Amino acid sequence: MSMTSKFAGLKFYAVGDANPRRKGSIGFKSHALIRKNPGLTYEQYVEKGGVPASLRYDYDAGYVVNRAPKAKAKAKAEAPVKAETVVKAETKK
Repeated sequence: MSMTSKFAGLKFYAVGDANPRRKGSIGFKSHALIRKNPGLTYEQYVEKGGVPASLRYDYDAGYVVNRAPKAKAKAKAEAPVKAETVVKAETKK
């Protein structure tokens, strides 16, 4: 009887800017796999030497998610200019 992980087929993404695990630990190395390979599937993670228990810990702690993180909002300078602002600027000339 074989057991299948609840993570089978899912893709994982690291959360945050730094590896939260203790440097040099197995958890640090396992977390680094996901950090270096965003969208890594569970199967790829295990093939590359990731430890399933470490993934479970990171997932439960919120250090990794199984969906791509939302893109950051664009800077205000990149926001579109309202049409009324352009009209007002042209009438002042």
